Amino acid sequence: MREKKFQFIEKREDSLLSLIIANQPTCFVEIIRIAAKFEFQHGNCIFEDKLISDLVKRDRKSDTRIFENFALPHCETKYVNHSDLIFIDCSKKECKWFYGDYVKGVFFIILKNNESLENKKRIQRYVTKLADYQTVLKLYGLNSLEKLEKRLN
Repeated sequence: MREKKFQFIEKREDSLLSLIIANQPTCFVEIIRIAAKFEFQHGNCIFEDKLISDLVKRDRKSDTRIFENFALPHCETKYVNHSDLIFIDCSKKECKWFYGDYVKGVFFIILKNNESLENKKRIQRYVTKLADYQTVLKLYGLNSLEKLEKRLN
């Protein structure tokens, strides 16, 4: 039986975090589409293509990799109902990112326009943890949202 290209791990209502395990991603466009589809399927955006466009535009401005094989793409957009943080683990097969480099993990920050200061501070706490390369390495291979939350809290 052929392995699925990706598997969604359900998002909990009370969490800003989501986890997606990508088994065979090919490039940044596919990873961005996976994130946008996830947002659409979970009712967080109506215009999946507009969210894709906002994410691609931001990454084309400058490289969002923060380590050799880890990207932190982000955008502020009017096309989502609430902010979301999505970790996509593609460590089973590295994914070609912008500028010809490869990534094993992608942590999307999708910030809704006019986000509250309280939520911005919550998001900032997660992002601060991602500044530590050892923390990032411990994210690969996780198989539950609960484990992801524990690593980042």
